Order: sequence, then structure tokens, then C-alpha cells
Amino acid sequence: MAREISTILSLEIEIGVTGSYQPSYAGDRTDPPEPDGIEDLECESLSVEIQHPFEGGVYRSVNLLQGVDLRNPEVRKLLDNIANAVSDEATETLLEEAREF
Repeated sequence: MAREISTILSLEIEIGVTGSYQPSYAGDRTDPPEPDGIEDLECESLSVEIQHPFEGGVYRSVNLLQGVDLRNPEVRKLLDNIANAVSDEATETLLEEAREF
């Protein structure tokens, strides 16, 4: 007799994010200064590296959004939730990249 069993797997998911860089503003007599910032942070891609033991242990990147309608409101909400979850790290990383140019 078959019985249902379950487990939990941990994966490292690569999250591609984009945002609009807003350079700092020194301010003037009427406007206060503003630091560098990232606006409109969005999750653009999700992928995972999977090792295939039957192919000599080769790692392959799997696009988790392949075939998904990114215009679907529920999918957009999920991607927004992911972007919000990683917003601090993503903002800092994007700011570092923007400052290198």
C-alpha cells in the first residue's frame, strides 16, 4: 500500500533585481539634501542552479519564471513580495554598482 511522504528541500535561488538610481542631491535653501537612493525596485528573474548527478554532476541554471505570464496580477504580487523581502540587500548592491560608474 502506497503512502504519502513529504520533506523540505533548501535551494539557493538567484534573484535578478532592477531599480532606478537617484543620485544624491546636495540641497539648497528650500530643499533638504537627499542621499543616493534606488527607486522602483523590481524582481525581474528567478533562477536556481541544479546539479544533475546523472550528467557528471554538471550544474544547470533553471529559469523559475519560464512559461509564467509576468503580467498576471498574482504573479506580479509574488515578485513584488520577493523584491520587498530582499529590498535592503538589493538596494545596497544596486547602489554599489551605480557608484562604480
